[in-house]
Amino acid sequence: MATKAEEAKVEKERKREEARKNKPTAPIFYKVRAKFTEAMLGSSPASSEVYKTYIGEKLKEEKQKLGEEVATLPVEEKDKMGRSVYHKDDKGIFLFDYKIRGFLKSAAEAITGSSEITAYKSKIDKWMFVSPRLIYLHAPEPASHILQEPDGILERPIRAMTAGRMAQRFLRKIRV
Repeated sequence: MATKAEEAKVEKERKREEARKNKPTAPIFYKVRAKFTEAMLGSSPASSEVYKTYIGEKLKEEKQKLGEEVATLPVEEKDKMGRSVYHKDDKGIFLFDYKIRGFLKSAAEAITGSSEITAYKSKIDKWMFVSPRLIYLHAPEPASHILQEPDGILERPIRAMTAGRMAQRFLRKIRV
């Protein structure tokens, strides 16, 4: 006759084997369409120097990508300090795929504060892929065409750390 500990061990092993069998072997793809409920602020600094310094640190080995990204900053907005913009090409304004992944990591961090999910950032890196590389922003329905320009400029006060103290500054944000 088996003891309760042995029975629990057998049950645990049975569940583990069942989970192994039910694991998907092929990737699952989802096509997602997001609708913003509020104005979306620009996604990149307008200053090409700030962009090269900040993003350049993260793309040390991929200097070609950095050059491509700086080239897609709007020419009329380049080098305006304190302004955020969208990348733009001949087709319209867009976000790079890694910005969506960064958002997903931030969202996961916000919801996993007290949960037992661990290493969520590495799980997103390992199992979640965003494509295509350029994600074009579309006008709201019924038009649903790719936006060529942002809707306008949104100015708002922000709090920023300056010289170790909290100080209030005004930044101009371009919004969609």
